[in-house]
Amino acid sequence: MSNALTFQPSIYELTLNSEESVNLTGAVTNNTNKDITFKIYNKNVNIDSVANGKFDVVDYAQFTPADWIKLNQTEITVGAAQTKDFSFTVTLPRSAEIRDYYPLLILENYDSSNASNVGVNFNIAVPVLVNVADQLQSTRDFIKIGNFESANSLVTDLNLNLSFSINNLSKNFIKPTGIIKIYNSENELLGNLPRVNNNFKTMLPGQSLSENIVWNGADNSFSLIPKFGNYKAVLEVYTSAGSNPVVMESTFFVLPIYHILGLITLLVLAAVLAFRFKRKSARS
Repeated sequence: MSNALTFQPSIYELTLNSEESVNLTGAVTNNTNKDITFKIYNKNVNIDSVANGKFDVVDYAQFTPADWIKLNQTEITVGAAQTKDFSFTVTLPRSAEIRDYYPLLILENYDSSNASNVGVNFNIAVPVLVNVADQLQSTRDFIKIGNFESANSLVTDLNLNLSFSINNLSKNFIKPTGIIKIYNSENELLGNLPRVNNNFKTMLPGQSLSENIVWNGADNSFSLIPKFGNYKAVLEVYTSAGSNPVVMESTFFVLPIYHILGLITLLVLAAVLAFRFKRKSARS
């Protein structure tokens, strides 16, 4: 049964301090034509599977983050074509290791009354990403920026294609943000600066984010008559508010079209003068 059930939100992303608690709510919608009763419980996830975009359910012996979730009810009945809310609490214990945790909130129903007399599972698994706040300031040490460069090292105007990748080498999920600052040959900061990760994509441990950003020039005073010479693009990536940025630079050379036309004009004039001088010398 396609889209028989929906749950909002589809994922929880939490940043908690030691011994901090947070109350959360969710809503499950039953899109079928009959009532459905769910059993609600928690499971742990193998962190190694998260980097591969999966959430493999396991039982940890070392720690059990699923136990940090306290359910206000263990069963919920949702009427046909109805939506029902429920709530739960997440508490981070003092003993939590500094890293990320991925407990799953699971709603399970087994329907054995369908027309084909074959039992059908209606299951919803909602990841609850828990980030230990103490780690956020040091995540910059585990962020790697790769291949920050312009598509062309020589350009004639201020329209650039800038590409780069960000690799999350930490044990934390992050939402990196940042900016690319462009400086001209006289070290003047240009305008209309491109932003990094505008969609606020979440990066899980081990994941990479690649972006290709088009910069459509600066303000009119710079873009109409760009200065000749070496330019510098500075990529600054932040992993959290107030953190120090991870920085990488890339350079490119701007040879404005009017310089090229001027050079061609000079070459043509030089050729004409040389031709005339040669003819004059031949006559004499």
